[in-house]
Amino acid sequence: MFWFWALILFILFANSLRSYIKISNLKDKLRFKDNKIRSLESDLHNAEMRIESLKSQGESRSSSKSKKAGRATGVHYDDYSVLQARKIDGKYYQPIKDMEENGHPFYKKKVVITGEFEDYPDRNDLAELIWSFGADLDTTVNHRTDFLIIGEDHGPRKYKNAQKFGVKIIDEVDLRKILE
Repeated sequence: MFWFWALILFILFANSLRSYIKISNLKDKLRFKDNKIRSLESDLHNAEMRIESLKSQGESRSSSKSKKAGRATGVHYDDYSVLQARKIDGKYYQPIKDMEENGHPFYKKKVVITGEFEDYPDRNDLAELIWSFGADLDTTVNHRTDFLIIGEDHGPRKYKNAQKFGVKIIDEVDLRKILE
């Protein structure tokens, strides 16, 4: 009878030990997830602080920017919808296939457009016109770029890269002459 009770006690002890180990493992998992949540909350807080910082920088920059650019769009540059509206439609980044030689300076040339244009408030209009002459439009300036067409408030990096790679830079006045 002694062995029977000893076996019962052993089974109870083993079950309680197994339960203790499971509880311990669950506590470790919970602690890990709690730390993960704290880390994510901290990352979120840092991101929110960065956004606030960028907004305040954008407000101070936009108030010091030229009023002409603000009048053209009616809103500040930090407005995402304005930046989206300035994007060129993706269909113009594919050159026209089987186009006959037309003798235009933009024919079969890699062209990048940057900035705002008085004659073309919607950059898609300018992109479509240049594309119709057989140009291959692109978004970045590199050693294969032939022309950089710059408007007001153009991208400083694109301008710097154009100078670095010896790309011909065309402003709005020169563009009018070419398109006449």
